[in-house]
Amino acid sequence: MDVDLKYCSPLELAKKIRNMYKSTPIFFVSFDPMKKKDISEDIHCWSYITNFFTIIGGRKNLSKLYNDSPRIIFKKKDFSYIVRADEIVYIESKRKSINIFTVDEEIFLPSYMFTLEKLLNKLNNLTKDFVRCHKGYIININYIEKFNNDTIKLINVDESIPIGDKYKESFKNTIAAANYVIKQTF
Repeated sequence: MDVDLKYCSPLELAKKIRNMYKSTPIFFVSFDPMKKKDISEDIHCWSYITNFFTIIGGRKNLSKLYNDSPRIIFKKKDFSYIVRADEIVYIESKRKSINIFTVDEEIFLPSYMFTLEKLLNKLNNLTKDFVRCHKGYIININYIEKFNNDTIKLINVDESIPIGDKYKESFKNTIAAANYVIKQTF
């Protein structure tokens, strides 16, 4: 909160917000020095950042403030999606589209933009949580509920994801590298 209002200071505005919304987080980023006592006692804001902007370095990385999860940008014709890698559950390639299923939404992109292999390489540069399990699927191993030799059941996903013969070995290796316990069942 760093505002320059004609009739109200940032602290006064935060107090008004606090009176209306008792548990709403308030985050202070300001050029003006503030007394920690003022924001902690009156507004119940127990942490704040000073020197958010630096003269030489420009803006610091804001993503570190609220989540360390790496992000990937999916470009579409007229806009782009910024998605946290840990929120991607799985990716499906269909004839003319790449469908990205996240925790909150489904993103449909034209398939001419990239291939699943290129997308997997980009994701693996961010995190090692993704594996290609079929010619048409990439999954995030953190969302695996259960699997057998042929299919994978993901958390909160109704349909099972197939495991292609070509990808079984890399799937098992990725699971093993993630320190998952693999129990052979007969």
